[in-house]
Amino acid sequence: MNLTLFGQTLVSGLLQGGIYAQIAMGLMLGLGVLGIINFAHGEFLMIAMYVTLIVFRLDINPYLAIFISFPLLYFLGVILAKYLIIPILDRETMAQFLIMIGLSLVLMNLAMIIFSPNFYTVKAALTGKTLKIGEIIIGANRLLGFAISILVTGALLWMMQKTELGRNIRAVSQNRYAASLVGVNVKAIYQIAFGISLATLGISGPFLTPIYYVSPNIGSFFILFAFAIVIVGGMGNFKGALVASFLIGLADAFGAVLLPGSTGPILPFIFLILTLLFKPKGLFGGSGI
Repeated sequence: MNLTLFGQTLVSGLLQGGIYAQIAMGLMLGLGVLGIINFAHGEFLMIAMYVTLIVFRLDINPYLAIFISFPLLYFLGVILAKYLIIPILDRETMAQFLIMIGLSLVLMNLAMIIFSPNFYTVKAALTGKTLKIGEIIIGANRLLGFAISILVTGALLWMMQKTELGRNIRAVSQNRYAASLVGVNVKAIYQIAFGISLATLGISGPFLTPIYYVSPNIGSFFILFAFAIVIVGGMGNFKGALVASFLIGLADAFGAVLLPGSTGPILPFIFLILTLLFKPKGLFGGSGI
């Protein structure tokens, strides 16, 4: 591998990791507060991407879809938390898994019925434009998606550490009974936290749609990497997940270059397996949100 190819792969991996970060953070927020794995997390990103596709077909700047997808995903999160997630919190883990997997399959098949299984593309103002630094070429759409992802991830981390809402969310995630004793409305926090976890996808969707094809199974692609990041970084460790996002992004990029044919995507999951073998709690340990 020559120096130019190494630099290009390094930059591509970091950009990809930044994009993964926002998706993984939303997944971790729902997991950390409600203690339930949202297997449909990727499908909610798919919804945001289809909203962007519809806006694009109306001959409107696709980035403006954020003003629809952001409140829509937040509203869906609040409603689902109230009527689906909270009622199953005390059920067996396997029952929770099956319900959330069922939700994922329902959303995916609804997308197939409404939009067909076809792949769609969306063009934005930055489509086809690039930034060149020496011999390294960076797609403008991907750079914007990376920047938005990092901004949202930073805002989420700030909210969790510096605001009253963030402190209440952390209190409920650590001990919901103790939090309720000091006046925290636990059910309201559950709804808000799950709403925020999906609303982050409502921000991601419009900026990822010009980069990726839109299809009913696009969520499956992202959710696999998001789960890997959560596990590698450490369950509930936001800062660990941020670092893990870049590690997984780099593994993905270098796997595509170093491994033959279409076997490149296995490298991040080899990394995941090694982490589980030698650091079962993740590289940075699960510390709760």
